[in-house]
Amino acid sequence: SLDLFRIYTRGFLKACPGLTDKEIEVLPLGTLIMTLECGVRFLTDYLDGDHYFTCYRNGQNMDRCRTQFKMVADMEAKWEEMASIVSLSPDYLSRIFKKETGITVTTYIIRQRINYAKHLLTNTRLQIQTVAQHCGLGDVHYFSKLFKKETGLSIHDFIKEIRIKEACKMLSNTKQ
Repeated sequence: SLDLFRIYTRGFLKACPGLTDKEIEVLPLGTLIMTLECGVRFLTDYLDGDHYFTCYRNGQNMDRCRTQFKMVADMEAKWEEMASIVSLSPDYLSRIFKKETGITVTTYIIRQRINYAKHLLTNTRLQIQTVAQHCGLGDVHYFSKLFKKETGLSIHDFIKEIRIKEACKMLSNTKQ
């Protein structure tokens, strides 16, 4: 919620009076990236069998992951408001990010989502629509377009490559 972000930002800035302008400038971006990273960590733990984060029920890490990704989507939608809370224009924040990383915030987020999709496609048998939803890209056609743009492969070709590698690995294991 923007109210919570506003309260946390004020408290953070008050508690850390020595922050540089640069550090203050990237507070909204840091919030978004940390939330995205946490979601990826919950997903990774879920896929690895829930060994790192304590879970009290099946699927809890997947639920945590979905919650984090929904928060990222919400932050993206409220980017301008978040930037104004730290008294910066969203264009300025975006320019800083691009200057520091060489890519736009949108490109960064898309790449993170496509990497997450590749992980899901490689390690699960989820349907493409479900993968798109897990990645915050509910429109499967848009997801397919972004996937091909980022990887150079259609989703189906990517899955074929994975299955071929799996088959080759299984065959080489049976020969030993």
